[in-house]
Amino acid sequence: MDERLRRRARGLAKDVGRRVTPRGDSPPRSLFILGCQRSGTTMIVEALDKDWRVKTFPEHSAVNLPADRKRPWSVRATSRYSIRMKPLDQVAAKLERSRYPLVVLKPLVESQKATAILRTIDRAICLWVFRHYRDVAHSNFRFFSPDVNRINLEPLIRRPPDNWRSEFVPEDVRELVARHYSPDMNPFDGGALFWYARNRLFFDLHLAREERVLALKYEDLASEPLRSMRRVYDLAGVAFPGRGIIEDIHPRSVGLGQELELSPEVELACERVWVELNAAYESGRKAPLREDLQPNA
Repeated sequence: MDERLRRRARGLAKDVGRRVTPRGDSPPRSLFILGCQRSGTTMIVEALDKDWRVKTFPEHSAVNLPADRKRPWSVRATSRYSIRMKPLDQVAAKLERSRYPLVVLKPLVESQKATAILRTIDRAICLWVFRHYRDVAHSNFRFFSPDVNRINLEPLIRRPPDNWRSEFVPEDVRELVARHYSPDMNPFDGGALFWYARNRLFFDLHLAREERVLALKYEDLASEPLRSMRRVYDLAGVAFPGRGIIEDIHPRSVGLGQELELSPEVELACERVWVELNAAYESGRKAPLREDLQPNA
């Protein structure tokens, strides 16, 4: 069976089971997976989706606004939902009705709203996933269309009001992108600059100070999935279900972009944020795993 169909069948089976399960006394925890695209977030959602106690909402789902049917059809835009979330109060109302102990959402395009998410949605927690900028730039180039740099970077410069990329863009970020952007620029510089702008949000929003936010390094997730996913469940306050959910996590995509050539200023800006992200991540790793949330076997 195709993996997408398998996930859909599993989701339907879980929903049916939850309809006949009494609602628990505690409201669900809502885990928002945030960060930059091509950072391994889909792998995390797919792992969590194997847990029958977890309800997952992917990027196009019922918590999102309806799709704009006036736009040209494309393979990547076949969903009846857009990529933008509904207003947070509407999302909160839907999540509160869930019968699942843990609800997982992956609204990467709403990462700039992390603070508002934490303030608006009761029992919300955020997982900020980051991956090395060279690997993200490499994956960005391979996965998206040749026009991806124009699509991603022009809004950072012009800051149109109706584009998620333009929301909360500091002036120094806009100026850095403007100095390097051109239609025929090095495509890997473009991917790295977008990585920089999206991951700068972690610090611009002061998320390292938030107790309900955990930074997660993709490279360690890929090489140490058991420890990394236990951290995620600790953050959620839900017992880890066991090794079955991590069987498809692998390190094969680590280091694929290590030979990319980047402009010196772009590399320096990204490296600074990379070092700061690693420091925030290592700080979170120092906390001991909760014994009461570990599997019995």
